[in-house]
Amino acid sequence: MHYFTPSTPDGVIQDIFFDAGNRFTCTAKFELPDSFRQRLDSGATAVFAARSRICRLGISISPTVAPRIEGNHALLTLTGRAIIPSYHLEGLLQPCLVHGVNIGRLVACDPTLRCGADETHQALTDRQLLLPRGYSLRADGAVEFPPQFCRYEFPAPINRDQLFAVLNRHYGKELLNALQVRRTVETLVLHPGEGLITSCAMFLHRHYLVLDTEPTQSAEHLSARVLDPVETRLSKVFLEFENTSKAVVVNPRARAFVYRADHRDYPARTLVSVDGLAPADRGRASFDQIESLFSTARKLAGDTPGRVVCEYSEGPVAVGDIAAGLTSGSGAAQCFFHAPRHALQRTPEAMRRRAKDLATSHRLPTDRPITLFSEYFPDTVEFPELLSCAAAGHLKALVFRQASAERGPFFSERDHIRMADLADFGTEIYWSNPLLKHVARLTQKDRRAFFVPEDRVDEFQDSVVMAVYGSVMDLTDTDQHRLAGMLARFKQLFGTSLAFLTGGGGGVMKHVSELGTQLNLMVGSNYLENADQNIDSTVGFYQMFQGGSRHMRQRWFEVARFHLFCIGGVGTLEEIGLTLTDIKLGLLNREPIIFFGRENQDLYWNALAAQLGRMVESGRAPRWITDNMLVTDNPDEAIAFYQRVLQIA
Repeated sequence: MHYFTPSTPDGVIQDIFFDAGNRFTCTAKFELPDSFRQRLDSGATAVFAARSRICRLGISISPTVAPRIEGNHALLTLTGRAIIPSYHLEGLLQPCLVHGVNIGRLVACDPTLRCGADETHQALTDRQLLLPRGYSLRADGAVEFPPQFCRYEFPAPINRDQLFAVLNRHYGKELLNALQVRRTVETLVLHPGEGLITSCAMFLHRHYLVLDTEPTQSAEHLSARVLDPVETRLSKVFLEFENTSKAVVVNPRARAFVYRADHRDYPARTLVSVDGLAPADRGRASFDQIESLFSTARKLAGDTPGRVVCEYSEGPVAVGDIAAGLTSGSGAAQCFFHAPRHALQRTPEAMRRRAKDLATSHRLPTDRPITLFSEYFPDTVEFPELLSCAAAGHLKALVFRQASAERGPFFSERDHIRMADLADFGTEIYWSNPLLKHVARLTQKDRRAFFVPEDRVDEFQDSVVMAVYGSVMDLTDTDQHRLAGMLARFKQLFGTSLAFLTGGGGGVMKHVSELGTQLNLMVGSNYLENADQNIDSTVGFYQMFQGGSRHMRQRWFEVARFHLFCIGGVGTLEEIGLTLTDIKLGLLNREPIIFFGRENQDLYWNALAAQLGRMVESGRAPRWITDNMLVTDNPDEAIAFYQRVLQIA
């Protein structure tokens, strides 16, 4: 089940005007899906929610009137200004806030879906939402909560090019994360007319929050006011305040109403007709039928690897019919050809010969949508043709059976880039995996894509991931017991949406896989060639990397919100260094980090903690490293530490 906020796509600026004081007025246009209009017709209110990155820049922007509905779109007049003088943005807004900039969205707030006090209290009790420590629940169902004692600043003034990129480029949020730094403070003070960017920790699973932007005795929250389910599972949820009163405000609190999120099943895109089978059986049926297709194709091609191209239909592709059509020379399969892989010379001459052969003999259809079945994931020579087909909107799906002719189930760095390129053009990628005997769909989560069995895609999309690292050597019985207790306590804290991600080997990683399965939680793996891998059929999501892609593999751990380092060796030590560096560079959030395990009566990571402390004291590492770090083998200490660092109830 997928939970989401009922909203429009981002609206864009149609026209904008600045006055002499750098205040602006703009008109934004929003496309209205039919489902959104139906909600408005049923009594929902359209609420404007500004883009988070705009408000994080200290830009206050708010509607002057209600949206004007005109057919399948809405127009909204907004006014705004920069409210944090230390950001020095006043003279930069005019060349950067221009026609076409995404400004925010409209959210349909249905009063019948707003939670009352009793329903909100039950959701908090059931851990369906986690709010900051110190929250209060009012009789009308509103929640009030404090931010963390921090404020976000720019160490150096942001320049015009940077501001333009933050507002207009797809990587703008990442750039803003790198430019804007967190400063810990003892109190949050807002003088009259001042603005403040701060944050809190919050975890929303099946609800969304609408922050109150009306002036209060505390402070007014800016218009980045909607916190979405699933996406809001962070220790750094930004809050933006402005003091519109004539008196100083100290330690402002946010106020919000809780709404039940909309939900829907993820669309089933299984490639084969499996009517009458239970969901648990469909993956196996799909795999068996696709294996039959490839077997038929190999026989027709004289046992050489090949491709099968079929016309794409909106319904499931009946793979058995395609196989029968190949044998009889009719049916859905439009063409079949083989691309031999037995002579894979990497010389320029050999590569050009293969490319010429493909261009003259084995062209893909270019006049209709197709699904392509390929024995191997496309290589350097084959890929340009596929990319052109995808760019034209004709390659709807790619189904392959083996990752590589030379390296078995492991992908190269180039392969991962090719997957991303095809996915960018909307091509769905499926792996009919003979090793795990299932069909897995390439599924995106937080900028990284994993292969996920078809019947578990929704579970993966809705999960919050914890990465667990450690040695391939077995833990002691005592440490195994303590690790089991710790993972169980994490499930109690974060709920059933928790998932674990490991490196896929033996030892600690095998223990985590087994414990996660026992807890009925999803477990994923980033498998590495040339390592002691434990490729388990129970794996819920996974990716494969050739040995030369070891450092690229680390990027796939970015999907994790939290990191737990168990007893390990130099490989684990490298992963610790990479994780801490990624946090320092703003690639990962400052989440609590736990070093777990005991050896010979001593906590295993004590010496590392001492070394990190020495780096901090000498100014060679940031203070937050020691503030966000715990060395322990006690599950109760670990949970208390998480609650303290995240400041969640």
